[in-house]
Amino acid sequence: MVYFAAIKRVIKNHKNLNPDKIAKEVLNGNGIPEQIIEMNKNQMYNDGVNADGNSLGQYSPATIYGTLTFKGKIAKGQPYEHVTLYDTGTFYSSFKTKSVAGGLLLTANTLKGGGNINITSPIGEQSTVDIEGEDLEMRYGKLVGLIPENKNRLIKLILPNVRELTLSQILK
Repeated sequence: MVYFAAIKRVIKNHKNLNPDKIAKEVLNGNGIPEQIIEMNKNQMYNDGVNADGNSLGQYSPATIYGTLTFKGKIAKGQPYEHVTLYDTGTFYSSFKTKSVAGGLLLTANTLKGGGNINITSPIGEQSTVDIEGEDLEMRYGKLVGLIPENKNRLIKLILPNVRELTLSQILK
């Protein structure tokens, strides 16, 4: 009878699993939020692509070499082979994560010179609040979110934690 009690307990624990709670716990631990933010920034800075994988474009020669009134990308020691959307760092430093039911919400201020916040959830739901200024997403497309390769990297990164947490909850 001991075996049947253990089997019943496992079945009951399996039925009581809460996928949203597991996702939230895994996505908000072990430095995962910071890694998601870095992946998003790196795909723009290193690869010159937006969240849909489309090119952000090329800089003009004036932006690359500078003018009499401002330093160019070369003088600043910044990449100039493609648009990075990094100049002063204001946009990049605006990336944040927030713990929500079912996981994590990635946000960034996409309004240049204003107070726009663009919010994309892990499942692709999006909301935006415009105040005033140039919305970078109107010009460059969706910026907040991960390209497919980074989504796959994230899955590989969190999968062991999902397995471990799921098993610990089933076998408790």
